[in-house]
Amino acid sequence: MKKILVILTICILSITGCSKGDNQSFEKYMEEGRIAVANQEYDKALNFFTLALEENKDDTDAKSLYNQTKNLVEAIDSKDKKNYTVAIQLCDVISNMESNTNIIKDAAENVKKESNELMEKAQRQDKEKTQAKEENIKENISNDTNSESSTKQYYLTKLSEVESEVAKLQNSSEYHDGSMVKLKEMAGKCYTKWDDLLNSIYGVLKTQLSESEMNSLRNKQRAWIKYRDSEADKAAAEYEGGSMAPLEATSVKAELTRQRCYELVNQYMK
Repeated sequence: MKKILVILTICILSITGCSKGDNQSFEKYMEEGRIAVANQEYDKALNFFTLALEENKDDTDAKSLYNQTKNLVEAIDSKDKKNYTVAIQLCDVISNMESNTNIIKDAAENVKKESNELMEKAQRQDKEKTQAKEENIKENISNDTNSESSTKQYYLTKLSEVESEVAKLQNSSEYHDGSMVKLKEMAGKCYTKWDDLLNSIYGVLKTQLSESEMNSLRNKQRAWIKYRDSEADKAAAEYEGGSMAPLEATSVKAELTRQRCYELVNQYMK
């Protein structure tokens, strides 16, 4: 009987000791993670929160800090790649997460502010380039406004209109509500607007170009489609099948289609 009691006592002490050790490891990883966040070492922080979850997978604070940090790392990566809209969306997702601390939310607000400033700067530069191109085209337009030159001017105006429509979508409350589903839906709408315009431009060129010119353009267009899809796949692959992958692919397609619209109008339309 005494032997049994001794064995039970040893087992209880062993279990208690392991539990205490596990708890100490968990607290250490959590503290190291917080320190890394304070030092803006977000990749390092993510590793520590991952280790903390391995020690205690049910801890809500560890889960929250891990998810917030993961989104913050992706937001910073998107900002660095000039995918400002995606970065802003990820920061909004972080701000809507429940948490016992605002340390990561504050960092996300700074990333969002930087992304907004950089996006506005990029938009201003794009607008200035577009205006410069339009002014250059206007200077070369003949005073004789025949039907062909009027068609080109019409599509230059359409390009500006679609730019405004897409900007309105990207600045809408729906685009910034923090829902990944809604974000993908709005990104799809932006892509569709450019794709519809591209198809319209291509249809007009069929009536303007000679047979040999159209055959040449058709081959170039097929090559461009392969290039567009390849670039979209490369962009999606950077997120390794995560929830951001399809969104990134759609965003790349939209931007490349937008550029192709300008190319066809400026280089081929008469």
